[in-house]
Amino acid sequence: MKILILRLIFVLLFLSGTIAARKSDCHYEDMMKKGEKAFRKGDYLEALDKFELALDGCDEVNIEKYRSLVRKRKKEAREAIEKMLAGYKESEQKAKDAEEVAKQALAKAELALAEAQQAKKEAEQEKLKAIQYSVEIKKKDENFLKDHQEEIEMALKKYDIEKAKNELNELEVSKNVHPKEIDLLKKKIKETIDQLIPEMVDVKGGTFTMGCTGKDCDDSPEHKRLLTNFRIGKSEVTQGLWKKVMGKDNIPFHFNKCGDECPVESVSYEQVSVFIRELCKKTGKKFRLPTEAEWEYAAIGGHKANQIIAKKKDFEYSGGNNLGVYGWATGKSTNPVGKKKPNQLGIYDMSGNVMEWCEDYYDYRFYNKSKGKLDQVQRLKINRDDRVVRGGAFYNDNHRDNQPLCKVTTRFFLPAKTKSKNLGFRLVQELDEKK
Repeated sequence: MKILILRLIFVLLFLSGTIAARKSDCHYEDMMKKGEKAFRKGDYLEALDKFELALDGCDEVNIEKYRSLVRKRKKEAREAIEKMLAGYKESEQKAKDAEEVAKQALAKAELALAEAQQAKKEAEQEKLKAIQYSVEIKKKDENFLKDHQEEIEMALKKYDIEKAKNELNELEVSKNVHPKEIDLLKKKIKETIDQLIPEMVDVKGGTFTMGCTGKDCDDSPEHKRLLTNFRIGKSEVTQGLWKKVMGKDNIPFHFNKCGDECPVESVSYEQVSVFIRELCKKTGKKFRLPTEAEWEYAAIGGHKANQIIAKKKDFEYSGGNNLGVYGWATGKSTNPVGKKKPNQLGIYDMSGNVMEWCEDYYDYRFYNKSKGKLDQVQRLKINRDDRVVRGGAFYNDNHRDNQPLCKVTTRFFLPAKTKSKNLGFRLVQELDEKK
């Protein structure tokens, strides 16, 4: 733009310096045509130059004649030049403004880029922190799970079901442990609980004749008893199960030559009650001692011995008439459970080995009271705290013949606090009638 202005100034000076040197010939028409042509083309400098030369060489008459028109055209050419210069200046300013805007935009873009790069850097740092935090949390969760797993394992080794369930509950409440891990621990707890449930036999209830008749029978008179369905232990409670439920530091037994397969003995009715409460608590099942009627019904074969019940006098022991085949009635100690032949229900040792506590209080007049009646349980407490004992044992403290005591109908009793090395028990599991 500056070069253009200098050029115009130079032309003007040149024109002013050369006007006087023009020859006297008048070229008005020629110069005016050329000037108009240049003006139409937008070459205003060329047009102004031609208009300046239009009056060169003309006489005074022609000068006066054409002066006003030449001045007008020169003025128009100058105005056009000035307008063009103003347009150039405006364009130059716009260009500068645009350049400034571009610089500002570039600066903003660079700032935005820098901010974006910083944000990216911070995001990467946060990501690393998150990963590290996640690793730490996972490690804590793994340690949390491991600690509780160890506690559960230790509790299960001691058969402390309640503690194991509490530890499992903490894991579930935390919600930081995968459900599969929870399910595995639940399975372990259930498997441990199953180890505490003795093998049971299902007995279908019904009405049966209880007691006996005859001159040699003091378990009389015969009478009807009504029973609902129940489950009874396949064998007497073993020392192994007692240790699991009560702990290895609570062992009252006298005999141990057959180890965990030995029947529990030397336990009072009161100790048995504590054991049963603890077993129910650990397993969530309902266990108790059999009633006297349940015991005798199971001993004679229950619903599978209907054909024999009518001839019970010829069916003295649980399973048959040969005591040596079905039970232990001799020897100096108890014997492992389940080694003799079972009765018709698949139940072992209901005759011999150890006498078995029953739930009922003992009343020698009860059979007379029950004559002709249908009833299930004799729970009425009389003046004495004697409890019914059934089944006989491998020997008798009173040095009486063991065989009569091993009969399925023989009633016996002992005070609830009695502890004897020939006295044990078996369990009944109550059924949920809603199912």
